[in-house]
Amino acid sequence: MRRRGIRMLVVTSGFLYLVAAANDRLALYVLAWMTMSLLVVCYALARFGAHGLEVRRRALPDRLVVGQPLSLGFDVRNLGSIPKSGLMLHDRHANAALRVHAERSVLVPLLSGESEVAVEAEAPPAVRGRTVLGPVQVTVGDPLGLFEVTRDLVDTRQEVLVHPRVEPLAAHLALGRTGLDDGRRGTAASGLVLHSLREYQPGDDLRHVHWLASARTGRLMTKEYERPSAAEGVVLLDLDARQVFGAGPGSSLEAAVSSAASVMAWLSEQGRPARLAAHEEQALDFATYGGRGLNRDLLDALALMRGDGAVSMPALLSQQADRVGPGAALVVISAGADATLLADLRRLGELGRGVWLILPDARAYAAADAKPVPDSLLTPQAVRARLAGSGVALSVLQPGASLTAVLDPREVAA
Repeated sequence: MRRRGIRMLVVTSGFLYLVAAANDRLALYVLAWMTMSLLVVCYALARFGAHGLEVRRRALPDRLVVGQPLSLGFDVRNLGSIPKSGLMLHDRHANAALRVHAERSVLVPLLSGESEVAVEAEAPPAVRGRTVLGPVQVTVGDPLGLFEVTRDLVDTRQEVLVHPRVEPLAAHLALGRTGLDDGRRGTAASGLVLHSLREYQPGDDLRHVHWLASARTGRLMTKEYERPSAAEGVVLLDLDARQVFGAGPGSSLEAAVSSAASVMAWLSEQGRPARLAAHEEQALDFATYGGRGLNRDLLDALALMRGDGAVSMPALLSQQADRVGPGAALVVISAGADATLLADLRRLGELGRGVWLILPDARAYAAADAKPVPDSLLTPQAVRARLAGSGVALSVLQPGASLTAVLDPREVAA
């Protein structure tokens, strides 16, 4: 439309000039030059309209939580005496963690000379990661809408770190409901925890007979207990790029990261030390201490996780196996439920460890971007069947569902 308008004015000016030359009419000459001058004036208004313009972004908190609005606001001031109209602000957003790029635009009302106006842009909900706002671009046009000039306002750039959402699990998850039994599955009345199994000897308490192991081995097996040194919670978060399905805020990665933050907070509320281990470009290892809540460094690290690691969950579990001793509660968060991982978890569960598998359903999340799911990954129904009888707790996450919504006693593998 702008090119057509400019072309029409140029053609009109040329036509008037030819008619004026053919008829030697001064009035037509004046009209032709006025039409051409109109183009020059409109271009000058657009070209220099951003000069004498000051735009300040209203300060945002340096940290937000997923779902909070960004509350984008600007104060626009005309430092000159000439009114300015046709101003449009464009605010760009970039999020490397979720590979999200967006832009918001807002129209600035007519600014008279030496005046100021406050404008607000539609604020999208914050998504996890480091969101870079700006620099804001200002587009200036002329009154006829023939020309537009865009400038970057370099002083309007800001970064906001968005933490994952932490769900309050304590109100929904009673101790022992997931098979963790206050972090010490197999705890005896004396406060001892199950250490190992051995063959039954005369005089052993029949209450300590492990009937499942006895049936499997054909020999009567009994449980050996020992007093725990520290009931630590160990959370393993799968950041293997091959096990991330879906994209953006609705991906399995987002569900897994939010679950990790929620579980770490839950363990801290219980008063127990907790450790989060994951592997991306480098190994991530964070510890919290009971009752102190989540520290900012842990939340910052969770905010920046991108899910592009190359270490599989079975390999990570093998690296951390020495930390899952008697009395420790193990929480594995992974969409990569294959036979190898389930065999490792089942073995730990049968040894009396408190194990909880949080499983984002790979096929449900992959449906959003049509990413193929490897045949080696089992369905939630197959996972539940394989874990049956092991004492491993299972929670299956579906897109759009929160972790608290799936904390059901029926999800515990019996």
